[in-house]
Amino acid sequence: MENTPKFLATSPIGQDELIGKSHERLSNAICTIIQNQDKQNKILGIEGSWGSGKSNIISIAQKKLKDSHHTFIFDSWAHQADLSKKHFLESLLDNLITTEAITNELKWKTEHEHLLTKSTKIGK
Repeated sequence: MENTPKFLATSPIGQDELIGKSHERLSNAICTIIQNQDKQNKILGIEGSWGSGKSNIISIAQKKLKDSHHTFIFDSWAHQADLSKKHFLESLLDNLITTEAITNELKWKTEHEHLLTKSTKIGK
């Protein structure tokens, strides 16, 4: 069965199944940038066609960073009908509360409730 074709998964598996290990190399480069201790803000972008492995690269990096960094994945494709800051912040806060990545849980649950109310606070 040496000539049997190998089919790659359609969802990220967090492993590099490619012969040249390009996903692993890109993931290592991303981790190096994230782990750089200069504390400057960083924006990383991964561009590629559908099915090129962008999500898998992120999944590999997430595994490598799990002991030192909290990671949060926001699927903008799945939320394209509602690409608002509010939806992103709701998702982020929910993730941080659920994973217990933040302290002062009561304060953040209150902030989360405030985001859900669609109300605006005026003044002090």
